[in-house]
Amino acid sequence: MIQPPVDRYRKRFQLFWFRGDAAFAKPEISDYCASKRLTYFIRLPQNETLKEMTRADLRRPAGRWPRSGVKMRIFDFPYQAGSWSKDRRVVCKIEWHLDELFPRVGFIVTNSRLSSREDLKTYNGRTNVENRIK
Repeated sequence: MIQPPVDRYRKRFQLFWFRGDAAFAKPEISDYCASKRLTYFIRLPQNETLKEMTRADLRRPAGRWPRSGVKMRIFDFPYQAGSWSKDRRVVCKIEWHLDELFPRVGFIVTNSRLSSREDLKTYNGRTNVENRIK
């Protein structure tokens, strides 16, 4: 599915970014992207291993809440799923909302060299494109 556009536009563009939701979190896709020098940002579905790796970070933070009512923690770590041939960089975002009991947790696997915050900003740009093409 991604190969035709990559082949078509590779001569025109040196920088390619692939942003995908959890349906694209397959090792074949990230391996293909890496082999074609595509930077990928793919959402990972939560699983027990990821939950266990971030359990210590899920405690509600102390201190005064910002005006937005949301406290956020962003960090990355190496992770290797059972079906992956090697470990990859995973960016985790944990959001605590003032009026919610449990945090919202999201994971993105990427091969980018951007900061964790920039990775999330780039991945979230995917929704703007989807909203425009409906």
